[in-house]
Amino acid sequence: MAFLAAALTGWSQDFSAVCSTGQTLHYTITSSTAPYTVTVDMPDEGYGSGMTGVLNIPATVNHDGTAYTVTAIGIGAFYNCTGLTEVVVPNTVHIVGENAFYRCLGLTAAHLPNSIDTIMRHAFSRCSSLATITMPNAIRHIGESAFNQCSSLQGELNIPNTVTYLGESAFSKCSSITRLTLSNALTVLEDHVFNECSGIEGTVTVPEGITSIGVEAFYGCSKITRVLLPESLTHIHTGAFDGCSDMTGTLTIPNAVTDIDEMAFNECRHLTGIRLSSQLTTIGYAAFCGCRSVVRLDIPANVTSIDRYAFAECERLTWITFPRALQSLGDAVFTQCYRLQGITSYATTPPSLGRYVFDQVDTSLQILVPCDCIEAYQAHNVWGAFHNYGEVFGASLVVESINENMGTVTISQYPTCYDHTASFCATAKRGYHFVRWSDGNTDPIRSVDVNEDVIYTAYFEPNNNPNAIGETEISQPTAFSQRGSIIVNNANFETVHIYDLAGHLLFNQKADRLTFRVPHTGIYIVRIGNSSTFKVMVLL
Repeated sequence: MAFLAAALTGWSQDFSAVCSTGQTLHYTITSSTAPYTVTVDMPDEGYGSGMTGVLNIPATVNHDGTAYTVTAIGIGAFYNCTGLTEVVVPNTVHIVGENAFYRCLGLTAAHLPNSIDTIMRHAFSRCSSLATITMPNAIRHIGESAFNQCSSLQGELNIPNTVTYLGESAFSKCSSITRLTLSNALTVLEDHVFNECSGIEGTVTVPEGITSIGVEAFYGCSKITRVLLPESLTHIHTGAFDGCSDMTGTLTIPNAVTDIDEMAFNECRHLTGIRLSSQLTTIGYAAFCGCRSVVRLDIPANVTSIDRYAFAECERLTWITFPRALQSLGDAVFTQCYRLQGITSYATTPPSLGRYVFDQVDTSLQILVPCDCIEAYQAHNVWGAFHNYGEVFGASLVVESINENMGTVTISQYPTCYDHTASFCATAKRGYHFVRWSDGNTDPIRSVDVNEDVIYTAYFEPNNNPNAIGETEISQPTAFSQRGSIIVNNANFETVHIYDLAGHLLFNQKADRLTFRVPHTGIYIVRIGNSSTFKVMVLL
């Protein structure tokens, strides 16, 4: 950094010279011995409005019989030169200094050579007419507010993969940028870095390696339709995507994220789904307030509290699932969630509630709570306002295949408060056979009692004969649940009857395979022919 300090702080030997485009430039000598170098600097009286038109900065300049190489644009060199319209920087320059072209309001184009590796803070800040800039492809450092308020900067912004530092507010309020590609070498997106870049459209991919997205980093980027977040991400700060109103589809928060700060995704009104991090512990104030199109919400297992207004005004939200660890909900967390139909709470102790948590929510919605916990919820001063309670089995059952290319698993019966039995089977694919479950059992079809959180993993191996049919392909009829539906496999094409627990017949038809969409969360009875009956628990 010694060279940088010398280049930007100035030496005592100064001179002026006229460049090829007619302007008189002031130089500070930075090396008076070979190699001879100078920095373009602002004279004591400043250039002011007298610097106009196209400026072609020379690569070398002669003084007293010596040829000096121009290696840097110094601090404030062309500060407030409002008459400049275009600047061409030579390929000998490595640094554009702090405030170098600050508030050059008439500047429309800046041609920067690939030799530049550093653009200092505020270098082109408030150049509101700057429409074109050639970004050096070997640049490493873009300082704070380097292009802040360059509102005419147009088209695609491609931050080269050499950039390791992109400063706070570097491109804030560059409202005419339409596409954004970020450097793979970045580890942090600083505060306000693309704040109010309201023209950025389409998908923004945050590169792997970035661990933090700063305060209001993409605030007001209203045309972004999708954000892909990396697995390396651990923290999303206040207002990071606040006002990204066109963001749609399902937002996936990577599993390393433990905290989502206040208003991080406020008013992302077209998001239809939110898949939260499994390691999440904190959901901040108004973090997802105004996400009006989200339909379902599953709060991860480690969340103990949800801050005020976190999901307020999520108008299309129909079902919420709370984990066992949840202890409290802040004020108005779900206020104005008009279409809420049900809540599944695995918390055995009713979570404490702030003021207006369920304001303007229908009290007739269905609430499922752990076995033997209905009375505790009904006795609570706020939970007691709801009257449509049911029970849900509190232990989780996971049945998985070690490799779905070799074989699959299905659950035909989930445990309930009244029957802890779970039934499931493993089915090998062609060329493979079932070996065992993770607990050592070798039966492909299982019925077990579930009394705690449990995982069963099915293991498969290749057959000796690669053309053989899977040895455990199941010909018996099966019925199992997927989110919101009952799946029936009926190899014998028998009549399928589906009933709710009240005994109402919901489906009656012959089929070999069907998907039946259930009307609400609950337990259903499936009878296939005269010999096979299944009890299936389905969550919406």
